[in-house]
Amino acid sequence: MIVVKLMGGLGNQMFQYAAGRALAHANKDVLKLDLSHYSNPPPGCVPRKYELYNFNIKPEFATDEELQRFGRHGSPKRLLTRVKQLLGCVQPCYLTDPDIKFNPRFKKATGDIYLDGYWQSTKYFEEIEGTIRTELQPLGSGDDHVARLCEEIKGSNSVCINVRRGDFLNNSFHGCLGMDYFGEGRKLLDASLKNTRYYVFSDDVAWCREQFSGSPDTTVVGHEYAGPDFMDYLFLMTSCRHFIIPNSSFAWWAAWLCSHPEKRVIAPLRWFNDPKIDTSDLVPGSWLRI
Repeated sequence: MIVVKLMGGLGNQMFQYAAGRALAHANKDVLKLDLSHYSNPPPGCVPRKYELYNFNIKPEFATDEELQRFGRHGSPKRLLTRVKQLLGCVQPCYLTDPDIKFNPRFKKATGDIYLDGYWQSTKYFEEIEGTIRTELQPLGSGDDHVARLCEEIKGSNSVCINVRRGDFLNNSFHGCLGMDYFGEGRKLLDASLKNTRYYVFSDDVAWCREQFSGSPDTTVVGHEYAGPDFMDYLFLMTSCRHFIIPNSSFAWWAAWLCSHPEKRVIAPLRWFNDPKIDTSDLVPGSWLRI
């Protein structure tokens, strides 16, 4: 049995599911999702909820009894069990990704495995890339106004700009990218692409409308197009041909799921405020980092 702990927002859950799905496939085993983080989040954690029900997957959820086998969910020996698991002394196996980098133990793990981490690299699921693209492809709600905007986006040399602000404004770990980053990205794409049309998606629409007001080739997409759990936003973003993304897993997935054969993706060189954190496994090598 493979159990993956889900935590964070939609983008993080997509990474966690993809890693768990790949390991279950490799081991010919069942994948189960641990949702306990959402019912008992740690202090200071931004409240989130399970959102993978928006995709074409058929999840199974770990029971309390199954989680206790891994030293989770109220087991009195949880700490001792996890220490032994981390040292490789006992089964089941407990795997984490403490430093963002790809953990080579991942592909060697067998038996009952508990995954506790963010797993933000295509290296974890590259063997089943086609399956992940199919299962995590946003379909859109089918609303007429969303469909019309989608056709407009697909009919132009569209560039998705995603601006992440919200909780990142006061987050010293992630940090918030400013207009200098997005302006530099636009210059690079305008120098190599013709007739570009920019579509801005953000959690702070009012700020974006003020900042991009002088750009006639730019449309700031309001939250009337967001849809439930922002799935229409993800659908529209993925429909673009090119991307300028911030340090956001949600935007990462929009760019990665885009199937345009000539897509260009610009991503930040510094994904976190701390420049010592190695994110070379997080961003695909074909994307340009600035």
